[in-house]
Amino acid sequence: MMPVLCCLVLAMGCSKDENVAPTAQNPAGTKIQAMSVNLSSIPDHFLPHVECLPEGSHLFQCGGGSMQGTISEIGQVVREESRWKVTGCEAGSDPNKIKEYISGRISSDSGHCFLYTGIITIDYSVTAVYGTLYIEGGSGKFSKSSGKIDIAGQVNLATGSWTWTGNGNVKLSTP
Repeated sequence: MMPVLCCLVLAMGCSKDENVAPTAQNPAGTKIQAMSVNLSSIPDHFLPHVECLPEGSHLFQCGGGSMQGTISEIGQVVREESRWKVTGCEAGSDPNKIKEYISGRISSDSGHCFLYTGIITIDYSVTAVYGTLYIEGGSGKFSKSSGKIDIAGQVNLATGSWTWTGNGNVKLSTP
């Protein structure tokens, strides 16, 4: 049986501005920015665990935690304000893999934050995590944002923490 692990995923950031001519996919008043992240999760072992589907699988994941690290454009992540939670998980036909559904927010000390959801696969046979995060608004420059970032990294089986990096794009509204 797999050990109970706390897993996390989340986050994004923005790098250099890239002004894009208006099109049907990129209307006036928006700009697309490349994003890169370098983050670690810190599981909160006091949160309730989430049982993976199918019910009775006896596979549990940590319910959430916080994030630390850096994101291009916003810089250092504020750990106390950057939280994630597992909203569901599934055990598939491969006993070494679990699919997690997550949501959360990432905050910077400049006051900008973004909200996200994600679908992450954890492969315990090689201690890998990979998946996609979807940015869905926030505050400051992320107030009407959308985007996605692909992530990949490693899970520490002893602590349940993750380290991962990722790249993607975010569409931001411009004043």
